[in-house]
Amino acid sequence: MFGRVPFFFYLWQWVLAHTAAITAHAVAGKSFAHLFQTPPGIFGTPWGSGFPLWVVYLCWACVIAIEYPLCRWFAGVKQRRRDWWLSYL
Repeated sequence: MFGRVPFFFYLWQWVLAHTAAITAHAVAGKSFAHLFQTPPGIFGTPWGSGFPLWVVYLCWACVIAIEYPLCRWFAGVKQRRRDWWLSYL
């Protein structure tokens, strides 16, 4: 499914991964102000802002679970319509 809409997947993974990071920090009660720097992490990551590997995998699985129906929907849109710009997404 993801291979049918690779650029669409790529664009959404940035948005969802950033949202997952903010959510994980908020749930854990950690400061997430450093996630709003432009560009993120230019001054380094604050000490103690990381998570155990199982939390990272859980966030990754949630992002994939959210992206699958989005990519499936968009693949259907690309199949139904033949607009020239859809071939780039």
